[in-house]
Amino acid sequence: MIDGIHIRVEGLVLEKLIDRAVQDGISFLKVKRNGAREADVWLDEVNARRFLLMTERFSYRTQILERQGKSAAGRWLKARWSVLVAVALAGTIIWLFSTRIWWIDIAVEESRHAPVSIIEAALEELGIHPGVAQSAIDANALETALYEKTGYFAFIGVHLQGVRLRITAAGEVAAPELFDISADRDLVALRDGIVVSVQALAGTACVQAGDTVKAGQLLISGEERISAEFTGGVCALGEVVAKTWHEGRAEARIIAEDRVYTGRKSTKSVLRFFGLEWQLTEGETYPLMEEKLTFFPIVGMFLPVQIARWERAEYEVVPRKLLLEDVKKEIAEIAYENTLSELPEGCVIVDKWTDYSMIEEDRIQARVVIEVQSNIAGTRDALNAIKSPLL
Repeated sequence: MIDGIHIRVEGLVLEKLIDRAVQDGISFLKVKRNGAREADVWLDEVNARRFLLMTERFSYRTQILERQGKSAAGRWLKARWSVLVAVALAGTIIWLFSTRIWWIDIAVEESRHAPVSIIEAALEELGIHPGVAQSAIDANALETALYEKTGYFAFIGVHLQGVRLRITAAGEVAAPELFDISADRDLVALRDGIVVSVQALAGTACVQAGDTVKAGQLLISGEERISAEFTGGVCALGEVVAKTWHEGRAEARIIAEDRVYTGRKSTKSVLRFFGLEWQLTEGETYPLMEEKLTFFPIVGMFLPVQIARWERAEYEVVPRKLLLEDVKKEIAEIAYENTLSELPEGCVIVDKWTDYSMIEEDRIQARVVIEVQSNIAGTRDALNAIKSPLL
């Protein structure tokens, strides 16, 4: 294969044409005679251009058959210069895109004192925003700057991930409330119950095992004997385990209503066009009926003509008595789940029972009672929170 331009030339006295070309300084890579009036020649780009001008001047017929090597590549590039410009432009855009930050993700463990907006404001103040150059961001320095500007976080992490800047943070954990033994405080009953055991670690026990107590009753007083003659106020601390009872209820009908279709049916049809309607068939209505609406397009989306069809089927309601045992089992499970949701945290279930009662002729109710043992001693603030959960 010869690198260059392959030209086929046709005409009389081709030898004279080629000799004249050589005399004019045109250099041929190869010459091949195909017949008395046809020859194939191969030339480089410059000589081919000069040879074609000569053949045009002397009225010879020429045809470029193929281009190989640099000549073909140059021709291809010349014909597709706009593609090359687009590729170069795309490469430049990609390079610019890959050297900047375009997404900023902030993952914060939300707390009352450390909202995401604090970090967003700090980043804005530091000049960190989508489009900033990656080279302008030092992860360690940015972490330090965010610590200084926010002051509400126990942890801040900065990670560069390509064109994404990811910031993770966790709010400071509030210090736990310390138990002040010298502060005056009583422990009272959070709910009604029968005392099982009393353990007073600080303060004086006011009840004993077997006592029946009501919610709000004093269990451990915030007072201790300091000496034989004196008593002093302390922060009561201890546990009073008591039996308490919690109940949940659920009810259901023992009569079910079944639909029985009579076999009577009718159809109503309406033609709709741009909000206008023309009734095609009226159909029959029934006191109890099931209705199904179906739309049938006539023309299509560009001319919205459609038919709306209502298919009606008459039915009757027939009562059916349910198996009583099945109904009891179902409502007992619901009542039990309702009771579990009301149990105090950390309690131990001791016993449970279920009873049933007819509240109407066709309705039955299940009542589930669960007996538990739990610590009922708490502060008056805790008791108030139980009484008024929304406050």
